[in-house]
Amino acid sequence: MGAAGSRDTAPDAGAQNPLTVATEHLRGSSLLLAGKVFAFGLGFASQVLMVRYLSKGEFGAFAFALSAVTLLQAFAGLEMANVVARFLPIYRERREHGKLFGAMLLAFCVVAAGGVLSSGAVVAAIALLGLRPIADDQAIQLLALLALLIPFQAIDNLFTSLFAAFGSAKAIVLRQSVLIPSLRFLLVLGMIAAGADVTFLALGYLAVALLGVVLSAVLFLRLLRRNGLADEWRSSRISWPAGELFGFALPLLGTTLVWALMDASAGLFLGYFHGTAAVAEFRAVLPLAQINLLVSATFGTLYMPIAARLHARSDRAGLNDLYWQAALWMAVLSFPAYLIGCGFAGPVTTLIYGAEYAASAPLLAMLSFAYFVHTASGFNGLTVKVIGKLRYIVAIDLTTAAVSLVLNLLLISRWGALGAAIGMTATMLLHNLLKHFGAWKHAGISPLPPGQVSLFVLLLVLPPVLALHALIPGGIWVAVPLGVGAVVLTIWMGWDGLRLLATFPELRRLPLIGALVRRRAPPG
Repeated sequence: MGAAGSRDTAPDAGAQNPLTVATEHLRGSSLLLAGKVFAFGLGFASQVLMVRYLSKGEFGAFAFALSAVTLLQAFAGLEMANVVARFLPIYRERREHGKLFGAMLLAFCVVAAGGVLSSGAVVAAIALLGLRPIADDQAIQLLALLALLIPFQAIDNLFTSLFAAFGSAKAIVLRQSVLIPSLRFLLVLGMIAAGADVTFLALGYLAVALLGVVLSAVLFLRLLRRNGLADEWRSSRISWPAGELFGFALPLLGTTLVWALMDASAGLFLGYFHGTAAVAEFRAVLPLAQINLLVSATFGTLYMPIAARLHARSDRAGLNDLYWQAALWMAVLSFPAYLIGCGFAGPVTTLIYGAEYAASAPLLAMLSFAYFVHTASGFNGLTVKVIGKLRYIVAIDLTTAAVSLVLNLLLISRWGALGAAIGMTATMLLHNLLKHFGAWKHAGISPLPPGQVSLFVLLLVLPPVLALHALIPGGIWVAVPLGVGAVVLTIWMGWDGLRLLATFPELRRLPLIGALVRRRAPPG
């Protein structure tokens, strides 16, 4: 796929029209999405095997430890991944190579130091201070072991942003979507074949993470040489834009706090109030709901660097077009996952995890709805960050973080895993609404998708309606054909807005697909 977003080329100095910029983003993101789907498939298969092989207590202990590590790793990076995604494209656009290299070096130092300090603090708190956030010895042991993942994962996230800033989608796919998920899948198979326990799994995760960082470093050095930046490095005088970087990074820790609280605190509260079985009940279906994030997480990798270029050129029309083109593609591509997770939560949960997890079905439906709304409404938060309205971001992040803590504390203590799902859904919807208001007010983004409002409404309401299949004659046998028809209908309705032929002109050359797209394409 010869995409501009997937080649290691420097950004154009001149202005580009909105369609070209949006197309660059969509083509590069499509390559990333293909890799992400492959990675998710392997990751999901790995989790299903773990759930089936490990006892509910063992899986709950492992999930609890990963929840704590995820929470701490989010802070260890001090937002450097988002910082380089915003500032490096701007420095390249202005040919400020001294700042470019200084920003990269500073980001590495901050992330490495933050990761090591966070990891050391966890181990010291458990070993020396007797910290016991959960009454389960195995979970405590796994937490002390998996805490060593924190610096590796923080550095890995930074490399992803660096590759995105230099337009190297292929490097991201190779290391993040192919190598690491494949090794983790083989690790789970090895654990099962050897009859090993969950400690073997934790040690394997550490080995895979270390290998991933080494591979990323090798690929990044090659990328610098291909872009001619190795020579620039030797001839440029390094400057350290610490004020710019930290001035942007520190306020954004609020965003990290919100997502870390939503993703990790539910598992921590469940473990504290109800034990590892409740953690397993919630965490088992969370990856199914998060399938709705596959597209947005992929498209977001290249969105921020391209949006930063448009902001540097004061191209608001291009930014609005980029925003809603990305949102439309994300909504349509995520819809099948939302349809399955919300419309068929009961059958899907019991089919994959067994009758023991049947009570998790309402959690899956609720969380799928929240994640789809987050995806379909577009990159509102990233856009507000790109234009530098950090005070607004800080205000809504702190507000949402407080709401998240209060809701989790009240709801989880009383209703367990169901309370966790209700609290996470409510927090995500509130946070998204506030970000969307900010994107409209501060960045001039249209509050509603131009010409596509009816499509977005249809996408949102169809799965909850189909969730009532148990109440209609024929049940799931009627609902499944209706679901397939819903997918076809949404693609048909959104065809013109997707600009499929403009984005992927190669489709014209394919015998069958080419005939179909030419027939559906509007005249001219």
